[in-house]
Amino acid sequence: MEPLSIETQIQLTLRLVVALLLGAAILGGGAILHYGGTVRGLTTAASLWAVAAVGMAAGAGLFVLATASAVLVIVALEVFQRLERVAKRRLNIPTRQRPDPIDNQPREDD
Repeated sequence: MEPLSIETQIQLTLRLVVALLLGAAILGGGAILHYGGTVRGLTTAASLWAVAAVGMAAGAGLFVLATASAVLVIVALEVFQRLERVAKRRLNIPTRQRPDPIDNQPREDD
């Protein structure tokens, strides 16, 4: 069996990247919910994209880049969560009570 040409290897790699990004986009789109004028799940969708990028970097053998990216994503999520709490306290925005109102909707079969 002949080895694959460089062009074929590049095409196969690009197809894999496109398939992974498409899968992350579909999952991310499913994580975003619109409820009564608010949009929820954007952070989850962005995190799915970040995880896909870290996974592709690791799969390509770029372990230092993958590790640095994973650490950067985790730090960014923590920092923005703390900033959100501070902003809500300063602006007197009530924090969300559990359970989420979207969970209290009656099911269609009830």
